[in-house]
Amino acid sequence: MLPAFERLGDVRSRAVTLGKVADILFARGDLDDALRIRREDQLPVFERLGDVRSRALTLGKVADILFARGDLDEALGLCRNELMPTFERLGDVRSRAVTLGKVADILFARGDLDEAL
Repeated sequence: MLPAFERLGDVRSRAVTLGKVADILFARGDLDDALRIRREDQLPVFERLGDVRSRALTLGKVADILFARGDLDEALGLCRNELMPTFERLGDVRSRAVTLGKVADILFARGDLDEAL
């Protein structure tokens, strides 16, 4: 699929497909490559296109990878400083609620039980 999207010049579909590849790598435990694809291949495309929602959803996947790697402070900062404000601006209450759940999971993993609650 990737070569076809490249020939067509369909950068968005290519980025979405790369996200699926990153999902597979994440599931297989290849966190470094999954993170690289999200940060280097997907995010710049959504930023160039001005696709705020897709950028935020991709950053949510980045936070998931960071959490799985144990980079809890970075994952928490991403959720609080990037995701929450973006979903609030978009009025996306579902994605905001999912992000709050991620924040609680990260806080729990850090041992901040009262704040997680």
